[in-house]
Amino acid sequence: MRKDHMDALRTAELAEWVSLPVERESKKIKLVVSDIEGCLNLNEHTYDREALSWMKAANQLARQDNPIPSITVCSGPACFC
Repeated sequence: MRKDHMDALRTAELAEWVSLPVERESKKIKLVVSDIEGCLNLNEHTYDREALSWMKAANQLARQDNPIPSITVCSGPACFC
């Protein structure tokens, strides 16, 4: 499958989730925190741009009244405080 087709499918999937209303109090996941090293990098010098691009799109759509959580990244010991 071509990359642009996969991107369109992912965007459509996010758009479908945005259309599902939820009450703020019942939103199960409100924030996703991901470590960078070993999770978002392909090796010590290269980041997974596809994953970062998807996270950016999800963050742009995340609201308190839909099921998409906000996403952030961290690195090092601060991730495990």
